[in-house]
Amino acid sequence: MSPVMWFSGTLRDSAKRGGAGDGDEAIHSSAVDLKNRLEQLLRQEFAHEEELARVAGSDTAPAPGAWRATDHLAHFSLWRRLFLDHVRSVLAGAHPPAPSDDLDALNDRQLALDRQSPAPELVARWRRSSEAILDFLQACSKGELDHPPDWYGAATVGAALVRNSYTHPCGHLVDFHFERGRLETAAGLAEEMADVAHELSDLDFRFPAGTHAFRGFALALRARPDEAMEALGRAVALRPMLGPMLRDEAALASLRGRADFETMTAPPPKGT
Repeated sequence: MSPVMWFSGTLRDSAKRGGAGDGDEAIHSSAVDLKNRLEQLLRQEFAHEEELARVAGSDTAPAPGAWRATDHLAHFSLWRRLFLDHVRSVLAGAHPPAPSDDLDALNDRQLALDRQSPAPELVARWRRSSEAILDFLQACSKGELDHPPDWYGAATVGAALVRNSYTHPCGHLVDFHFERGRLETAAGLAEEMADVAHELSDLDFRFPAGTHAFRGFALALRARPDEAMEALGRAVALRPMLGPMLRDEAALASLRGRADFETMTAPPPKGT
């Protein structure tokens, strides 16, 4: 999924439960102990990322332009550090500069720097950043989790934390496994993200559309194109801006050439 990560998550157990549809009874964030739930989600996400750490010294890019395991781990640690620096400053009463809007330039610069470092150093940096996120969450009060973070449109620190350290990196894991031909693993992660976005749908305004979009990725990866288009169509109906953003997603390559996909993902007319 694109580095911008428009809903920018992973629970293999939630994939086994089956997806929750619009008519299902959801367990929303207001009805759960959010702090404990977020810690559970983060720990499971870090366990998935551990799979990349185990192959960090041997993994190679499967195609030109694809990221290696170390590239992903370094990227996760970068954004966790940036998030923590920013949000800690906000919670201390300061007014830090808004986070960068030029994500591609920032990511490209950091990627070039990180590729000069050995794999063990990048893995160690990833571990430190993951531990720091958990330490931050465990130290947060309910009021702090509910505080506006001024971070990429998130309403609360809790919502920003989910997007920064859960859905965002999990989207990268979908790409990582897809690019290496592990389609069912990639589909399982996408489905898990859909389940979590549905469960926490009142936490962030992007999550209702995310539920359908992530489900669409899972269905496309499982070669169920008609169902994938139905799910993606629901996502775009909720957030029309997603249509063009889906167009070049690698994991949706099986849908390219379909008239309905081309129409749904067409760039907006110039001047609009």
